[in-house]
Amino acid sequence: MNYKMQIEHELTLLHAELEQASTEYQNIKEELENFLSQFTCVLDAPSCGCSEEELNDPKIDALYTEQDRLTKISKTYVKQIKELKEKISVLEAEL
Repeated sequence: MNYKMQIEHELTLLHAELEQASTEYQNIKEELENFLSQFTCVLDAPSCGCSEEELNDPKIDALYTEQDRLTKISKTYVKQIKELKEKISVLEAEL
């Protein structure tokens, strides 16, 4: 396999990986948006006038944990997508 074909093959693989990562990112972004739309008042509890007792409920902690989990996954996909795009740009420049 010559050098150009090798780069084109690698580009094909990177584009497929980018497409998959973009799809996963969109899915997790939607999941996070749906989650936030359901629990915005609870997550903004101090401004909603919740009592101290309500704020110390383990269920509230679980919501913050889930929000944190989804946010971290989203950030991971954003970073992965950025890195893939950079790799694609470098390889396309070599062609």
